[in-house]
Amino acid sequence: MCNNPLVSICLPCFNGGKFIKQTIESILAQTYSYFELIIIDDCSLDDSILLIKNYSDQRIRFFQNNSNVGLTANWIKCIRLAQGEYIKIVCQDDLLLPSIIEKQLNIFLNDQDDNFQLGMVSSHRFIINKENKIVLKSNTRLSGLVEGKKILIQSIRCGTNIIGEPHSVLIKRKCLDVDKISNLKRPFMIDFMIYSIVLNKYNLFTLPQALSAFRISGNSWSCRYWYYQSLEFILFTINVYKKNIIHLNLIDVLLGSVRALMLQFIRKVFYIFVNNVFLKNGYLLLNF
Repeated sequence: MCNNPLVSICLPCFNGGKFIKQTIESILAQTYSYFELIIIDDCSLDDSILLIKNYSDQRIRFFQNNSNVGLTANWIKCIRLAQGEYIKIVCQDDLLLPSIIEKQLNIFLNDQDDNFQLGMVSSHRFIINKENKIVLKSNTRLSGLVEGKKILIQSIRCGTNIIGEPHSVLIKRKCLDVDKISNLKRPFMIDFMIYSIVLNKYNLFTLPQALSAFRISGNSWSCRYWYYQSLEFILFTINVYKKNIIHLNLIDVLLGSVRALMLQFIRKVFYIFVNNVFLKNGYLLLNF
């Protein structure tokens, strides 16, 4: 491994014009500069393409699909085009703080003997509204080295992905089975399903600092399709149990399913709260 390995930042885009400029700016502002930014537009109908083409940074590799392939296929295409030793996926409306890649990559580089069997490094994140104001610091209570299979079981029991959205995660490319990714079909679970492929064999290290931001706005998938998240999580859990991918018992499945349904409604109330109460409150995270 070289001292400055290439990091691939994957940015799938579809009608992301409202926030994608801020997202790109947050990526280009990284303190670790040896990265490629892969942007694939999935036939956007807004001004996304025009905004992306305004950038002349040589690290940007921009592609346009000939036809709309959908979220899952666009994510997979981004990953397949990645040339780096490490991969980070960033959604079109989220933000990276300047030091996230440097700090996450340092964890991998400090374990060059692979004693920890690391496949992923994550960090805590902020939740922001459409005005870039912090609503909440999402504290997963994770910190340090965690066994991969244990965190998957813990997530299933909690009824949700407790690791975090993809912007908060850096993945070692060689730990990611691209062929298995190609078979993923659930768009609202694609991040956690990617994690499960990695963490079924490798471990996770979590930094306790919040180093990125997950945006909640009326245009985000999380707000528009909140009801699908729980349904797909339950179906994923049942599939894991039936195929014995990791060791689960029936109580784990039932507990996780009930909690997933409860979180479905809590999530919706929270999204409404964020997009109304916090529009004039909170405090500014970044001003792009």
